[in-house]
Amino acid sequence: MNTYNNNIHGSLNNITPNEAFKNEKLQVVQQLNNSVFNENIYKSVKLKEGDKVRILQDKSIFDKGKNKFSNDIFEVEGRKGYKIITSDGIYKPHELLKVNKVENPISRKFIERNEKAKQEAKVTTKLIRNEDMTKQEALNAKKKLKENVLSPAYNTRSNDRNLRERKIINYKV
Repeated sequence: MNTYNNNIHGSLNNITPNEAFKNEKLQVVQQLNNSVFNENIYKSVKLKEGDKVRILQDKSIFDKGKNKFSNDIFEVEGRKGYKIITSDGIYKPHELLKVNKVENPISRKFIERNEKAKQEAKVTTKLIRNEDMTKQEALNAKKKLKENVLSPAYNTRSNDRNLRERKIINYKV
């Protein structure tokens, strides 16, 4: 530690850390430079009180794709140093996206309708794979379940299994 503090450092204008610590003028100059630098950073943040923003959502470990911002819109309530205070919490400026238009170009109902259609398609696919059904049989079984005609415990498997028999290939070793 002693050798480090007594060796010349290029970042300290070729003086040792011990000399820089003892030199009060150098400390004042460094403090002024830091405060000017910080002030420039604070001015570079374009968000003001009352602005509408979206918040960057955290991705989990195995998520793919780009970063996504929240569907919800929050209002900037103030600043705390470099950080921005919203109605949802305190965030760094790079974690916020300023929203000019409050409207979402894709309506919420459209998104929910597409999600519901995807879920129904997954159910059909599971019935086809797990219950050895044809596509039409799976659709009919889903329709009957919705109408409460068919109990969930009813065996909905196809009677004609010969249509979907899997071929077993014997490999010679």
